[in-house]
Amino acid sequence: MQARRIIMVYVMAICLVWAGVTLPSETAEAAAEIRALELYHVQEQVPRPPVNYLVMGRTTLFALDTTKATATGMELKVEFSADGGASWTHLKDYGGQEWKAIDLPYDYNLTSVHFRIHAKFDPKVGADSRDTKVFGPYKVYHAYGPSEAAYTANNDGSISITFQDNSTMEDHYEIVRRGDGQEKRFKAQSVMADRGKVHFKDTTANSLKSTKYLYQIQPVFESIPLPLEIQPPGTSVLAETKASLLGYLQLNDYSRIDLNTEQKWSHYLSTTLPDTSEDRPPLEVIWVPFEFPNPDAEAPPAAEMTNEETAAVEQELAELEQLLELTAAGASSWAREDIQTAALLGLATGDVLSDYQLPISRQHFSGLAVKLMEKLTGQAAVPANNPFKDTQNPDILKAYALNVIQGRTADTFDPYANVSRQEISLMLWRITHLAGLYGELTVDAEATTFADRQQVAPWAGDAVDYISSVGLVKGKGKGLFDPQGSTTREEAIVLMKRMYDAAMAEK
Repeated sequence: MQARRIIMVYVMAICLVWAGVTLPSETAEAAAEIRALELYHVQEQVPRPPVNYLVMGRTTLFALDTTKATATGMELKVEFSADGGASWTHLKDYGGQEWKAIDLPYDYNLTSVHFRIHAKFDPKVGADSRDTKVFGPYKVYHAYGPSEAAYTANNDGSISITFQDNSTMEDHYEIVRRGDGQEKRFKAQSVMADRGKVHFKDTTANSLKSTKYLYQIQPVFESIPLPLEIQPPGTSVLAETKASLLGYLQLNDYSRIDLNTEQKWSHYLSTTLPDTSEDRPPLEVIWVPFEFPNPDAEAPPAAEMTNEETAAVEQELAELEQLLELTAAGASSWAREDIQTAALLGLATGDVLSDYQLPISRQHFSGLAVKLMEKLTGQAAVPANNPFKDTQNPDILKAYALNVIQGRTADTFDPYANVSRQEISLMLWRITHLAGLYGELTVDAEATTFADRQQVAPWAGDAVDYISSVGLVKGKGKGLFDPQGSTTREEAIVLMKRMYDAAMAEK
């Protein structure tokens, strides 16, 4: 009887199969859905704490909480919206099913995003199911180093520092001042969520004599932690105080004041006093620290200087040498002297006078190119109207106006990407034309044809040939040019100094 029942069940199962009906060995799974999205940042800390924000340029991990069974497969499509859901853009992701990694496309003005997740669930048993969920908004922060540092020497002996704040997540800026035999630290307050000019006044500088200082400026991230290894580099500026006229007059004779004289000696103090009479020009007062027979004369040769004068000059040179050593700290030995000279000549921006082994970006090389053009032509560069949505940097807009550099597209510049060696060659080639140097530079007799010349892009071929023929850009060894390779900051500074020297030799 038992055997007969088994046979009947077996026959019934066969009939059901013929009829298109299957008997599953497991219960079919219910339709799965997305329940939650969690964001994480790649860092050493384990377990990683979830975050509710993203940092532009930093890879973000996300994990989905779903109702799917463990064995159920899942396919995802990720989109983001920068306008509150009015429009959506596909976002490429990579990783496994449970963890995905995403990188937002760079947008200088992006402040928040929503994510839309499309999921397709593929169970082992039962039909596929789909679900779509929208999450957000998530704040988007930007962590970029400061730029455009400049100083003003005030008549009271203080120094005013200004720089561009490019970050939206810093708590404040730390300013380290070195010079006059000491180091001092200051805090410059900024508005975390806003970019713009930061103003700082150093009232503790030496007001009794003209003194050189190196100011190094670095953002500090405390409220929104940022691992040290991905914190952006800072910027710096070399400054010199204008000694307080009042301070000098309190210590020295009034007889040393000369009115309306042009003093060519390097040690002097000058200030302009406005006159109340409309028909009289402002009065320039120049204080001459040394007693020369004729204050208008050229500086005397060393043989005619007194011991006091010689000691003052030697002290100032020693202070300058110390500052230059600090400026080039961390640079390779072969580049140190050229970096110091470039800083003195004004060929280097403060943005690249640190972290010398880092690859130089398109933005920072634009700054160097503008400095070189201004030196060679004697004319200040003027920024163009901004066509780019991913930068507002004035050095980029000046280089663009000069036609030294172009954007990646009509409305994007890609400022933080490394600049390639063939791009650098093209920019230098353009500078030789703009400065009237093309065809005038001395050809390097030792220049050779590179083995990878065919790998140079057609738009850069003529530039690479010319710039390498005059010895400005060298090979990378083994007869290779490496057109797509990067260039370090110190290599770029040395390159600009080399081109400046070549131009001066021709003049």
